[in-house]
Amino acid sequence: MSSENNIITDAGVRENSSDLMLKIENVSKCFELYNNPADRLRQMFHPRKKLYKEFWALQNINFELHRGECIGIIGRNGAGKSTLLQIITGTLGATTGTVERNGKIAALLELGSGFDPEFTGRQNVFFNASILGMSEEKTAEKFQDIVDFADIGDFLDQPVKTYSSGMMARLAFAVNAFVDADLLIVDEILSVGDALFQQKCNLHLKRLLEKGTSLLFVSHSTGAVQQLCSKALYLDHGKMVTFSDSATAISMYLKDLSLTSSNKTSGTKENIPAKSADDSAKTKTEPVEKKTVVPVEEEKKEPPKKIFYEIYEAGKNISIPLSPVNEAVYEKKNQGERYGSMRAKIIGVDIFDAQGKPRECFMTGETMVFRMHVKSDHDINRVCYNLKILTEYGVGVVHFSSYERGQKELMLKAGETVSIDFVIPCVLGGKRKYQVLASLTTLENGSTMMGEHEVLDAIQSCNVFEVRNTEGYDIWDLIDIPCTIKQVK
Repeated sequence: MSSENNIITDAGVRENSSDLMLKIENVSKCFELYNNPADRLRQMFHPRKKLYKEFWALQNINFELHRGECIGIIGRNGAGKSTLLQIITGTLGATTGTVERNGKIAALLELGSGFDPEFTGRQNVFFNASILGMSEEKTAEKFQDIVDFADIGDFLDQPVKTYSSGMMARLAFAVNAFVDADLLIVDEILSVGDALFQQKCNLHLKRLLEKGTSLLFVSHSTGAVQQLCSKALYLDHGKMVTFSDSATAISMYLKDLSLTSSNKTSGTKENIPAKSADDSAKTKTEPVEKKTVVPVEEEKKEPPKKIFYEIYEAGKNISIPLSPVNEAVYEKKNQGERYGSMRAKIIGVDIFDAQGKPRECFMTGETMVFRMHVKSDHDINRVCYNLKILTEYGVGVVHFSSYERGQKELMLKAGETVSIDFVIPCVLGGKRKYQVLASLTTLENGSTMMGEHEVLDAIQSCNVFEVRNTEGYDIWDLIDIPCTIKQVK
């Protein structure tokens, strides 16, 4: 009987469906807390006495994970998330309950775990891969892929104790990403590193899921969990509040966070008894401190000067000088899947502000200029330039098309390099990262139907950027659009 088709449990091995990757059943974990080290020693000689306090980090946790499924684990600090992951990986034993595992597990629980600080990056690749169960021959076969993904340059042959946290994250993720695990556990690792590397990790996770790898994703980013995970486990003080679809679990989590924050602000506690009629009457007679209310028109804070319509009009007059196009610069930025006939190719996409300065971060209300560089090997009629903005986890937000915006007769000539600017107001939600999808199509065959026109080139992710809320112009969802609000009498 092959071990790959069996489920390995804490109690042994038993046959089961290979589709079930992980089953957590009634798992609890109790830690013994002693007032001082001497009590721990005395406990060994007096087992009938209880010289410690019990702390239940987990209580009766139940859920299942199947092949190709992504489950998020959410909860506040101290909820028991890390304890649960350690039990799943086998580095910590459960007090009660069973853990059933099927297949190879790779875990990114903390930066550099499994790395020897005195070893070089090269040595640690082989060392860490062996811990994860990969043979030296298999590691050598995938070594170049790991190195290319980590992209740490000459530091590969330097001791990892000299690495920054970002470099450590790159190497740790790269080794685990290419270990061919059936189940990958990721614990906040994607919050480290630059935006381009984070996007590379996100794209790789999506490819792993498409190949059938299962994923446990722990994050404080509810947006990331909702976009990447179909289900979520919400833990609170070691207890399972819910295991359901990610939207429901996140909604419950945010509601609890809101209630906790509200209680802290008001200085009250949860489950406060309702006031009696007498209490209400007393409250009405008590003097209330008067506060000066400043009318809206008298507020000193001004909203951003450039908002949706103003930027739309201003975009017509923005002219940023062209700089020489160096194709090598865009190689690292063009990370996503690429396809098309390649009769014309997208070199890459730059992102500027209104003054032509390259930017990786924008404030809501600012002007954004996306410059797409294209070169052609053929004469092509009715060319359409397309730009799509997606969240970092691939959820589409907005799409721009030159053809749909009225420019229906654009042409490319053989040997020509063309640069196209998309000027938009930054009306994207703050505290988020986004990726840019660029595509180039032609409608010279006369059809405007999706799927019938020729795709010359398309790049899933050719740049990434971040948006932050400007004070006075907060956008909490993915996008803002103009809206008139008025009272009807």
